[in-house]
Amino acid sequence: MAAIRTFRPNWRELTIHESSPGFRGVSPMLRRRAPGYSFSYFDETTPPGTMIPALGARNENIEAMTFSADSFDAFITQDVFEHIFDPESAIREISRVLRPHGILLMTVPLVNREQPSCRRAERQGDQIVHLKEPQYHGDPISPKGALVVTDWGFDICAHLAAASGMRAEIVAIDDLERGIRAEFNEVIVMEKAD
Repeated sequence: MAAIRTFRPNWRELTIHESSPGFRGVSPMLRRRAPGYSFSYFDETTPPGTMIPALGARNENIEAMTFSADSFDAFITQDVFEHIFDPESAIREISRVLRPHGILLMTVPLVNREQPSCRRAERQGDQIVHLKEPQYHGDPISPKGALVVTDWGFDICAHLAAASGMRAEIVAIDDLERGIRAEFNEVIVMEKAD
C-alpha cells in the first residue's frame, strides 16, 4: 500500500485490476475503498472472461487475458510472477490492458537477489518438467498450493522491460514508523509509456 500511495496517490479514483489477490492485507482494503477495483483468478476448468461464482471473481489467465486494450490505470500482482510459465506473455498482456501512463505494481520474492533468475519448472506440451525439486507456495484458491516456476533475481526488471517495452524499477521501502521492514519487501514498479 505504501508503494500504491507513493506512485498513485489518487488510487481511489483509478481503475485498478488485481490478479490473484490474497484475502488479507491490501487487497480487501482496495476492494472496499477503490470503486474502480476489480480482481481475477485463473481456473483452468472455467471459460476465460467468465465469473467464478464461488469467488465472485472473473476468470483470467494472466498470460492471455480477455480484457480490452487500455482498460486499466493500474494493475497489481502480489506474489504471482514466480508461478507463471510464460512471464513474457504475461507482462505483454499487462502492458496491453494498461492505459497510457498506466502502472504495474508487483511483488515477487527476489530469492536469487544478485544472481541470475533461474527456472525451476517448464511446460512441455501438457506436461510440467521439473528442473529443480518442486517447491510450492500458498494459493488463495487451491489447497494444493502454487508451483514455483522461477526463482527471480534483481535481473527481473531488465527481463520484463525487454519483453514489454515498459520502464521498470525496484523500490525497497524500509520505514519503521509505518511498520515496514522485512526481507523480500521489494516492489517492482513498471509504467507504460504514451
